[in-house]
Amino acid sequence: MNLYTKVEVNVADMLLGKKVKLKGLDGKDLEVDIPELTNPQKQFVMRNKGMKKGGRQGDLIVTLDLHLPRSISRSVREQLE
Repeated sequence: MNLYTKVEVNVADMLLGKKVKLKGLDGKDLEVDIPELTNPQKQFVMRNKGMKKGGRQGDLIVTLDLHLPRSISRSVREQLE
């Protein structure tokens, strides 16, 4: 059975890329490698990391959840403009 989860990332993570760690069902560490210039809501499929059902191992579907700050500093604003 496929499982779905979201991982919160910020704009810099999506622009520059990042390795994000999360825990699998078995408690082991998993890693999602987010490449540079990744679009929001991108899904990464981790094969055979979901739940077992009927002798089959499902996938873990990881969706990126873009986190935007509530405010930005003047210097950041100027850099973006």
